[in-house]
Amino acid sequence: MNSMDQKDFITLHLRKKTLLSAGVILLVLISGLFLLKPFIIDWLARWLTVSEPARKCDIIFVLGGKAERRIPYAISLYREGYGKKLVLTMGKQDSWVIEAMERYGVEPIDCTVTKAILRTEKIAESEYVLLKESYSTLDDARKLRSFYDGGKFSSALVVTDPLHSRRAMLCLKWCFKGTGVDFCSHPIPLEGFAAGFTHYDDYVNYVSEETLRLLYYSTGLKNHE
Repeated sequence: MNSMDQKDFITLHLRKKTLLSAGVILLVLISGLFLLKPFIIDWLARWLTVSEPARKCDIIFVLGGKAERRIPYAISLYREGYGKKLVLTMGKQDSWVIEAMERYGVEPIDCTVTKAILRTEKIAESEYVLLKESYSTLDDARKLRSFYDGGKFSSALVVTDPLHSRRAMLCLKWCFKGTGVDFCSHPIPLEGFAAGFTHYDDYVNYVSEETLRLLYYSTGLKNHE
C-alpha cells in the first residue's frame, strides 16, 4: 500500500468512525427526548397556563370555544359573586351558513349551544352579553374591546382553557393597552382539563399546537406594535 492509498484508507476510516459516532449521539438524543417527553409536555403545559386566584371583577369574560367546559365553570364563578355579568363570545360561521340559517330562522350552532347551557343553568338574558362572530383569540379580545368602549367595565375575570390562557392574556393586554383595565386570568384547573383527554397523544398534540400558536401570535403582535 503506497502512501496515497494509506492516506485514503485512514480518511475513509475516520469518516466511518465520525458517522458512527454521530449516529450513536443522535440515537441517544432521540431516546432521551422520548424518555423526557412527559416531563417536557408537563413543563410546557404549566408554562402555557396563566392562573391567578379568582378575585371579584366587574365582568366574567368567557372566550369562545369548548362551551361545554368553559361556560359551566364561568357560571360557577358568577354564582360565587366573582362578577356582575357574564360576557361570552361565539365562533364565526361561514357567510353561506349564516345566510341559510337566517332564511330558515335558525341560530348559528355555537350560539345555540351557548344559549342552551345558559338556559339550562337558569341564567337570565339580563345576566349575560353574547358577542357574536368571533373567529380567533385575537378577535375575541377585539370584540371585548368594542364592547368596552364607553367604559362599561374596569376589571374582568378571564375564563378559558388553561393551555389557552397565556395566549388569551397576550391578546387582551395588547387590545386593551393604555386603558387601565385589570384582567385576572382564572382558567379551568389544569389537572381536571388534562384528565379530560381520552388519549395522551391528543393531549400532547394540543400542548404542541398551542405552543406554536402562542409563538405565532407573539411574533405577529410584536410586529404590529
